[in-house]
Amino acid sequence: MTSFIVGLLPAAYLKAESNHELHYILPFDEAKKGGFEKLFGALDSALAELQVAGYGIADTSLEEVFLSITENTLTAPDNPGIYASLHCIPTFVVK
Repeated sequence: MTSFIVGLLPAAYLKAESNHELHYILPFDEAKKGGFEKLFGALDSALAELQVAGYGIADTSLEEVFLSITENTLTAPDNPGIYASLHCIPTFVVK
């Protein structure tokens, strides 16, 4: 599954996995270039072949944004551009 997703969106990566789900981080910039449409179209065509029951997409939660800001501030407290560099990161869930 990972090679399928990374083949279409090279900057995507596996964030977490459980017994029945895989969570991927998708590069937000790809949404503007049609990368998500390409991924979801290819995934729809290959669901049976990949043995995927379903998939979904979620935006970054407020808690994840807060934790990211806190972590980045603690690791780089003198970086004034830290807040400007944050953006929503879609999470792609495969079931």
